[in-house]
Amino acid sequence: MSVLAAASVSCTKTGPENDNTGTPEGCPVTYVRFPAQTIYSGDRIPVLGSGFSAGTVFYLVSDSGTGVQTEITGVTVTASGIEMTVNVRAGEYMFVIEQDGRWELGLITVAARPIDVTVSGVPQYCLPGGSITVTGLGFSATAVLALENPETGERTLLDTEAGQDRLTAAVPENAPKGKSSLVIVQDNGEMTVSRSFFVTTEKYLTGIKFSIGSGESAYTREINVSRDGAGNITACTEYGISIVPGSDASHGEYSAYTFSATPEAEENYGYTDYMFKVDGSRVLSYTIEFERQDETGGIYCESREIDWEYDRAGYLVYYGQGTSELVQEDGNLNQGGMYVYEEADLVNNPFAADFTLTSLASNDIQILIAQIFGFTGTKSANLPSGRLGGENSEASEIAYVFDEEGYLTSASFREGIMPVTIEYRYE
Repeated sequence: MSVLAAASVSCTKTGPENDNTGTPEGCPVTYVRFPAQTIYSGDRIPVLGSGFSAGTVFYLVSDSGTGVQTEITGVTVTASGIEMTVNVRAGEYMFVIEQDGRWELGLITVAARPIDVTVSGVPQYCLPGGSITVTGLGFSATAVLALENPETGERTLLDTEAGQDRLTAAVPENAPKGKSSLVIVQDNGEMTVSRSFFVTTEKYLTGIKFSIGSGESAYTREINVSRDGAGNITACTEYGISIVPGSDASHGEYSAYTFSATPEAEENYGYTDYMFKVDGSRVLSYTIEFERQDETGGIYCESREIDWEYDRAGYLVYYGQGTSELVQEDGNLNQGGMYVYEEADLVNNPFAADFTLTSLASNDIQILIAQIFGFTGTKSANLPSGRLGGENSEASEIAYVFDEEGYLTSASFREGIMPVTIEYRYE
C-alpha cells in the first residue's frame, strides 16, 4: 500500500445506461456502475463501464481519512467493463483508476463477511507480552486474532494458535496500549468479539482527591499512600497504619489493618480511627469507635464491627448503615438508581478504581481507604455516563479523563449546583 499523493477527478458511479451525467470532460471511462448487492472482502465483482483499457491501473483508496490506497491486481477487462477481486477490509473506499490521468469513479462499501463461529469466552484485558484465549466452536485452522484501534482502524495481527474450540494468541511487548476491538479474522471473513479489550499495564492506585465547589470556598478531601516495590502500602497520609494477622470464627484468617487518624486529621476533616479485617483481596469487616454518653454525662467510646457483604459475583453490596440499596445490575454497581449506565463504550480499565464506589467515598471515608488499597471486591464493568443528584432530578453528565493506557485519571460532574471533581493517581 502507498499513500495517495495525486489529485483525482470524480466520475459518476450511478445513473441510467444511456445517461452518463456527471462525467468530467476527458474521463476515458463512462457508464460506471457497481454491483447492487453487498460486497464482501474477498469477492470477485463486476464493474460495468465503457472505456477501460488493458493498461489501466486500479486502486481502492480508504475513505477513513488516512488516504491509504491499495492497488488492485489481477483485473480482467471485459466487453462490458472489468472484473476485480476486492481484497480489502470492511470499510468505504473510493474506486480510482489511472488511465490518461487519475480519476475517481465512485465509492464502494465493503462489508465484513460473516463467519460461522460461536464464541463463548472473551478476555477483558492482557498485559504486554502475555497471551489471550478466545473460546468457542467453529474456528478454522487459519483463524487469526487481531487488535483494532477503535479510532483509526489500524490493526495488529497476533501470532495465533488455532484449534476448533479455542484461539490462543500472544500479545507482543510493543502492542499499542489502551482500549482496542478484538477481532477474529477467518477465511476472508471476520467477527468483532469485543469492542472494549484492554492492553494495559498493572498500575497501583496511590491517591484519590475530591474537590467539591470552586475557588477558595472549595472543600477538598484527599488520601495518598506510599508503596514499596512490590506494591505493598507502607504509609498513608493523615493516618498511621499497623497490620497484624488474626483469625476468628466469623471471618477465618485475616490481616487486620488499623488506621489511626492524626490529631490534625481529626480536627480538620473529622477523620476517625478504623480497623479493617481483610482476606487479601477484599474487606471482611471494619470496626469504628463511636462516642457515647453515660447516665452521668461522661463520654466513653464504643466499638462497633460492621461486616461487608458481597454478592455471588463478588460485588460489594453492603458496607454499613445507608447502603442497603447498593446493588449490582448487569455487572455495574448502583445505589438506589443513582447512576445511569447508557454508554457501553465507557468501560473501566480492569486495574483502575471503581468510580461508582469512589463517588460514594465523598461521604464514607472507609470506602475511600478501601478503594486505594484495592479491597472493594469486583469492580463495575462500565463507567456511568450520568449521576442523579436526588429524587426526580436529571442526571448530571460525568466527564472523564484517561491516560494513554485507559486508566481513569479524572471524573467531573455536578451535585446540585456544586461542581465535583475526583482525581486519581497511579504508579
